[in-house]
Amino acid sequence: MKLMKKDLKARYLEWLEKGLEGLVPIYDQYGRNATLVILANNPPIEDPRRLDTVLKGLANLYQKDLDLIKKKARDITGQRTMNPLPLSPVGILVPFRMRKPIGRNDGALGYFFDHAIEEIAEDGGQVEIVLKDGQTFSVMDSINAARHRIRCACQVKDHFNLYEIGMQNSYEFCMEWKQFYNQPATRGDIAMVLRDLKTLTYIASKLGKNIKTE
Repeated sequence: MKLMKKDLKARYLEWLEKGLEGLVPIYDQYGRNATLVILANNPPIEDPRRLDTVLKGLANLYQKDLDLIKKKARDITGQRTMNPLPLSPVGILVPFRMRKPIGRNDGALGYFFDHAIEEIAEDGGQVEIVLKDGQTFSVMDSINAARHRIRCACQVKDHFNLYEIGMQNSYEFCMEWKQFYNQPATRGDIAMVLRDLKTLTYIASKLGKNIKTE
């Protein structure tokens, strides 16, 4: 039985009130795709819907179109896939590979809010997301890839600070994640730097032209 829109909205609001920290794709007891809703200092809730459906509903709650969010994130990071999802200025979902799908379209990605993540840890070769309330979740990403996801989230937040909403303390956000810097650069990191350099070069050229014409 499908829930009415107002009931779905009430469900999402309840999750947010309980401290929504993330969404993880799972298989239920019958092998069907479902979503594990991660809450701060509360037991997780199993939602019978697929994660992409839950995610779309959450975006709608923020009055955002999920496809447009993904496109905006691609434009900011320069990456085709594995981009953070900025639902709000203070709510950015960071993607991680949470499982090995059984079916072709089952999906492997789960998401955690950036503000809920305490650190990315590695124990015996297993990479884990450690949340601020102490919950830990194993991921299938390498330690460098997982840290790169955090750096991308920081890049997206900085973009909104500089160009769109005038957020304050974005530098402090980056400093919170200083553990993810001073790490070996990945190809994704290098691509981000090259893209930013091209943007700065373009801006500098425009400024130079304006100065000459004044």
